[in-house]
Amino acid sequence: MRDYRMTPGELIDGRYELAELLGRGGMGEVWAAYDQRLDRSVAVKLLTPPTVSGVPRQLDPQDPAVIRFTREARLMAKLEHPYVPVIHDAGTHRASRLYLVMQRVYGHTLDRLVLQRGRFPVEWAAAVGAQVCSVLEQAHGRGFVHRDLTPRNVMLTADGTVRVLDFGIATALQGPDGPRLTGAGTVAGTPGFISPEQGKGQAATPLSDLYALGCVLYEILGGRPPFTAHEPLALVVQHIVDDPVPLDRLRGDVPAELCDLVSRLLAKRPEERLANAAEVRDVLAPWAEQAVPRTIRAAAPRPGSVTARVPQGGAGLPGRLFPGQEHRPSPEQAPASPPAAQSPSRPRRSSSPSGTGSSTPVDPGDLRERARRLAAEGRLSQALELLSRDLDAVLPRFGPADPEVVSRRLGILRLQFEAQELHAARDGCLELADILASTRPAPDADLAVCRVMAARCLGRLGHNSDALREFRSALDLQKTVFPLLHPEILGTRREIATLLAGSGAPGEALDALRSLADDQRTALPPDDPAHAEVERLVNRLTRLPRAVPLTQ
Repeated sequence: MRDYRMTPGELIDGRYELAELLGRGGMGEVWAAYDQRLDRSVAVKLLTPPTVSGVPRQLDPQDPAVIRFTREARLMAKLEHPYVPVIHDAGTHRASRLYLVMQRVYGHTLDRLVLQRGRFPVEWAAAVGAQVCSVLEQAHGRGFVHRDLTPRNVMLTADGTVRVLDFGIATALQGPDGPRLTGAGTVAGTPGFISPEQGKGQAATPLSDLYALGCVLYEILGGRPPFTAHEPLALVVQHIVDDPVPLDRLRGDVPAELCDLVSRLLAKRPEERLANAAEVRDVLAPWAEQAVPRTIRAAAPRPGSVTARVPQGGAGLPGRLFPGQEHRPSPEQAPASPPAAQSPSRPRRSSSPSGTGSSTPVDPGDLRERARRLAAEGRLSQALELLSRDLDAVLPRFGPADPEVVSRRLGILRLQFEAQELHAARDGCLELADILASTRPAPDADLAVCRVMAARCLGRLGHNSDALREFRSALDLQKTVFPLLHPEILGTRREIATLLAGSGAPGEALDALRSLADDQRTALPPDDPAHAEVERLVNRLTRLPRAVPLTQ
C-alpha cells in the first residue's frame, strides 16, 4: 500500500503548509504552499519516493540519492537568473520524500497553451525561445545542463516572460550519466525530448539542451512534437534514426530561416547543431523583436484568470529583458592560460565562511581539515574558500612548481570540477599542466591528472569533439606514466568509449567497451562500480541495433 500521499494542510519541516496540488508527473508532484515563518506563498516539489512492494523506502542521510539531491539543490540555488524560479529550501519529509521549496510562479506551461490555444504566433515562439536561450546561456556558462527541457518545463507568465522549471531535477534523480533505459524498456526523463546522444547512452551536454530546445520550438510552432510513439523505446529510436516532418510542411507561414534553425537544432550529431545558446538567441532575435502585445487566456492556476502578454518590442530582446547574458567565454574564446605575469589562477572569494577575516592566523592543517568536512557535507563553495586561503599561505613561500603547492592546486581543481566551476577548472588544469611540463624532467601522474581533468571539463561543457581529441592525447600520455591496466587508464578509456557512443560511432564504441570490459575484469575488483557502468553502456548499444544500424 502506498502511504506517501500528501494532503492539504500537511506541514513540512514545521514550516511549509501544503495548500493545493498543482500538478503531478513522473518525477513527483508540485504543491502550492504557504511559508508560515516568512509569511509568503511558495511552491513545494515533492519527488516520488523509492518504494519496496509499494511502500516508501526510508532514506538514510548517507543514501546516494539523498547526497546527490542535496548537492544538486545547492548547485542550482546558485543559478541566479530572473527566468529561473528561486530555490528557497530542500530536505527530506517523512524520511522518504525529498522536497524542494521554490519561488511560486503563476502562469501556464507551454504544453498547456499549445493544447488550449494551438500553435504559437511566429514572433511569440521566437520570444519564448530567445528567453529560454538566455537561461541556457548563463547555465551552460557555469557548467549546468538542464537535461529535461520540455514544453511542460517552460512556463509563460502574465507579463510575457518565461520561467524554466526543474533545473537539476533530472540530475538529482538519475545521477550524472543521464536518462537510462530500464529493463522494461522505459526511459527515465522525457523520451519525447531526449537527444540522440542521450538515447545512445551518453551523458547530456549543453548541446543536448539545444536539441531539446529544438523540440520545444518545433512543438510550439508546429502544434505537435517532432516524434510521436506509444512506447518510450520507440520514441528514443525515432530521435536517433528518423527525421521529423519538415516544419514548413506543418505550417506555411514559418520563415525559412526559422525552419532552418529548428532543423539544425534537431541534427542527430551534436557538432552539427549551433555551437551554443547565444548563437540560437541571436538567430531568434529578429522575430522576437517583432512580437506585439497580444493576449492568451487559459484556465488559470488559481481563482480568476491570468493573462499572458508579450510586451511591445518582444520578450526576447538581447540586452533588454535578458539579464544575465554576461557569461564566461567558451574555451575557444578564452585564452588557454593567463598572461605569464599573473600568479597561478585559483578561486577568488570575497569573504571567509568561518566568519573571521582572512588576516586571522589559522593553522593550515586545520583549514584543510575543515575544508574536507565541508566538502563531505556538499558545501563546496565554503570548502573552496578555505582551500584558496590555504594555497595563498604557501604559494609565496614555495612557488608554483613545488610538490606541496601542486598537490593543493590539484585538490582545488578537483573540487571546482565537482562544484561545476568548469571554466575555472579547465583553465587551472591547463595552466598547471604548462607549469609541470616546463619544470619537471618527464611526464608524470600529476601532469596526466591535469590533462584528463581538462578533457572532462570540455566534455561537460558540451565540446564533445574537442573532449574526444583531448582524451585520446591524454591517454597516450598516461601510457607513458602508468601500467596499461592501471585504473586511471581504464577510466580514460571509458570516457572515450562514452563519447564515441554519442558521436555517431556506436559500433566503434561497442568494440571499445567490450575490450574494456575484458580488461576491467582482469584489473579491477569484482565489486568495482566501473563494471556496472560499462555493462549499462553495452546493454544500451546492443539494444538499439534492433532498429538502429550501429553505423548510424
